[in-house]
Amino acid sequence: MCPNNNMINKNIIIVGSYGDIKIIQDFKKFEESEIKNNLSEFNIYDVLDVAYVNNEIFISSTTSRNNKTDCYYFELLKSEVNMEKLKFEKIYQTKNCMEGQLGGRIHEYIHKNMEGILLTLGASADDKDFAQDDNSPFGKILFLNLNGDKVEIFSKGHRNPQGLVQYEDNIFSLEHGPQGGDELNKIIKGGNYGWPVTSFGTRYGDGKSYLKNYSNFSYQEPIFAFLPSVAPSALNVCPENLSN
Repeated sequence: MCPNNNMINKNIIIVGSYGDIKIIQDFKKFEESEIKNNLSEFNIYDVLDVAYVNNEIFISSTTSRNNKTDCYYFELLKSEVNMEKLKFEKIYQTKNCMEGQLGGRIHEYIHKNMEGILLTLGASADDKDFAQDDNSPFGKILFLNLNGDKVEIFSKGHRNPQGLVQYEDNIFSLEHGPQGGDELNKIIKGGNYGWPVTSFGTRYGDGKSYLKNYSNFSYQEPIFAFLPSVAPSALNVCPENLSN
């Protein structure tokens, strides 16, 4: 098995959208145990990712307010590891809601000698212009410290960044393009990845092409584009004996 953010020692933590949390401890017998928690307090609609960082569990999720079903906020929750009961607190949330939240991938990262995480947020359809707006977190990869009170735009111009991994000193992201044009990107601090101006995919509806000359706009071109698209999700680093 490849190492993953949601592994605690050799155990895997699983978080369900309705607040159930389980630990798988024995893969041969597939033994699992449930952990009490307070997730029901947060009105979670969908769990996007879960990560174990610095002896804490982080969960990215969407939530609705006032029982609205057409506009969801993005939230980041964390709890210290306690096998008796996990007590989560909200450390980050978006000010604006959207019809659907995209991204949500969490990855441990050290930036400017500060421990923290990289966090992906998407911007698609009617919300696509947020990806180039520095006043919005959407369409960005963010860096947050472990308390969530320091937030910095790490890169922008993303449509729906799903996979996220660090390999040596490099950061790679998998991103859903529009109609076709899914991307594998090497993420550079301060980089602009072009959405919604450039893409190797085409527009939904009329099939028109986006601009494809990334360099003319100082945008970062993907190191690989999936044509046709394959809707990639997680990205991981596997042991060398599996590389073939």
